[in-house]
Amino acid sequence: MYCSLASKEYSYFEVKKILNNFNAKFPFLEPVNLGKSVAGRDIVGLKLGKCNQYVLYTSSFSGFDTLSTVFILRFLEEFCIAVNSGKTLCGVNIRNIAYKKGAIFLPILNPDGYELKIKGINSAGHLKSSLNKTDLNTNNYSKNLRGVNLKYNFYKCNNLKSSENFGGYSPLSEPESIALASFLRKEKVKEVLTLCTLGKSGIYFKDNFKKGIKAAEVFSAVSNIPIIINENIGSLNEAYLNDKIKNKTLSPNARDFKYWVANEIKRPCFEIVQSNNDLSPEAAYSSIKEILTLFALCYT
Repeated sequence: MYCSLASKEYSYFEVKKILNNFNAKFPFLEPVNLGKSVAGRDIVGLKLGKCNQYVLYTSSFSGFDTLSTVFILRFLEEFCIAVNSGKTLCGVNIRNIAYKKGAIFLPILNPDGYELKIKGINSAGHLKSSLNKTDLNTNNYSKNLRGVNLKYNFYKCNNLKSSENFGGYSPLSEPESIALASFLRKEKVKEVLTLCTLGKSGIYFKDNFKKGIKAAEVFSAVSNIPIIINENIGSLNEAYLNDKIKNKTLSPNARDFKYWVANEIKRPCFEIVQSNNDLSPEAAYSSIKEILTLFALCYT
């Protein structure tokens, strides 16, 4: 294995090296580059297959959630080994799925915030003087280098710059969110899954499609992770079942990345949160691996 769960974090450049190793080892992969971050770091990933439809796995909207990146890398490696060998993954024949539908893996969507968590303020270079020192002192810097929480930059959400959920002064103002939005509009992505290892464990989603509701129920059944419905709108984690709130108006703060995908791209988007506070990395990963595997099956 190139990616060990014994390490809770890899630097940005170590992640790029792991992706390069995967690309060299598995000929069915090809590199993906969405664009650049505020500091000029590439937003990179790997694409498996040449298909008419893809599932997208993402992580690290918040820079300090480094463990979710490790989980995506580990799953990508196991996924590729299963395709290469023809063996099953969590009882699923991945090779058969890969003939019908490809997969795209983007392990770090906020490379500047990610590197800030691992290497400290000097990794921000000439931009470090503009960073909010109070946020940095908590070691929980969730934003990009312009102080914007990318998860909320797809709509104009919370415009209080001191807020952890500050979404910028205008929608899609940040290079990272612009790159991801452009990519999703261009690629034939059928559904999106974002992975998080911080916060309250749950399956969060905004979905206009009955099939997505059934998928969430399957994810919950195999993992014992609950579906969180419409809880704490405006907080970092929120979820929406259209049938439950169809007569309610969503507050601006509720319009995060999941809401944008469902309404602008017309695709289901799930956020799987598995808090690792009381679990070892191996146990936390094991509890969600089946969800990650079944996700590829849901819309085949």
